[in-house]
Amino acid sequence: GAFLVQMLAELTRLHRAAGDMRDASVIRRGVLCSAIHGVDINPMAVWLCELRLWLAVVIENDERDVSAILPLPNLDCNVRVGDALAGDGFETVSTVTGPSRAAARLHARYVRASGARKLPLLRALQREERARAVAHLEQELRRVTGRRAALARALRAVDLFGERARPSDDDATELRMLREQAGELRRSQRALLRGAALPFAFPSHFASVHAAGGFGLVIGNPPWVRIHNIAAGERIRLRARYRVYSQAGWSAGARAANAGVGFAAQVDLSALFLERSATLASERGVVAMVVPGKLWQSLAGGGVRSMFGDALHLRRLEDWSDAPSTFDAAVYPSLVIAARVPSPDDAELRVERRACTLRWSASPTSPRLFPGDSASPWLMLPPPVREAFDAVRY
Repeated sequence: GAFLVQMLAELTRLHRAAGDMRDASVIRRGVLCSAIHGVDINPMAVWLCELRLWLAVVIENDERDVSAILPLPNLDCNVRVGDALAGDGFETVSTVTGPSRAAARLHARYVRASGARKLPLLRALQREERARAVAHLEQELRRVTGRRAALARALRAVDLFGERARPSDDDATELRMLREQAGELRRSQRALLRGAALPFAFPSHFASVHAAGGFGLVIGNPPWVRIHNIAAGERIRLRARYRVYSQAGWSAGARAANAGVGFAAQVDLSALFLERSATLASERGVVAMVVPGKLWQSLAGGGVRSMFGDALHLRRLEDWSDAPSTFDAAVYPSLVIAARVPSPDDAELRVERRACTLRWSASPTSPRLFPGDSASPWLMLPPPVREAFDAVRY
């Protein structure tokens, strides 16, 4: 909960700076109910996060009479237990407007409810979330079956000589994957209709945010895990869902280094969180993440670097790999801040060293080793040093 507690304090400070003179506990309560959300796969982490957020509200309250203190907000629909990489993000515009609006209204009422009103509102919200999940599966099923039917029609079509085109290996693979995906969607839909546990997915569990267009800010320190340390079945699902995994490698660099295709398997799980964050941020949203510095230099980071200039636009990058250690483990961290829309302003770049700190501003694409190759590694060099480097290189 460290990120969310600090975000709560910062948003409260901004309210006060903008002229909101209400009591700090009142501001914090309002911000907490409407603007703070979180996901963690560890139930204990979620429970501790809720506790810290509650304490952050209570500690600012000067009321001496305990009976006069308002009940704490219900945070179990704001801070969720779930795998943030599972299910869909907000990349697909939902056509299920009914459940989305209903869930938004119920969520706003439930988070502030107390006493006898809590349980009926929670049950109503859970029913709406389930209805939204079922409808979303139906929408995905129509998309998959439509794509499969279109591909099958194209393969059955005849040319001018009355002959059918022979399906390629890629066509056969896609047809098989679409058939399997459709079957999985049907099974999931039937299970939900029978009352099975609702699997975590952002469109259903954060329906009110989806209806509003996404999160204004996505922050975090995602897990740093090499993909080969994840079970094979899960790797297959992640590769099918995330472009930074399926297209991880920097192809030009691999060819130049005579590297095999296996180098792409070294992609870090944190890269997938960056892609997921881009699908959760609103049209004018911002993503801020603490991620391994190797994402900006490694051969297997080509996919995540390609996102910048496309799904994300660099606003700030800080290299802490040689800074005084702030982590217990031997890691090489970096901070990246990116916006969904480009800005006319330069990006802020900073390199922390044990002896000094270097800061400069430059074009968001300036770190690229090869300006025309979005997947190429990034060099964190101040402009004069970069000019000297390019002069020697060319």
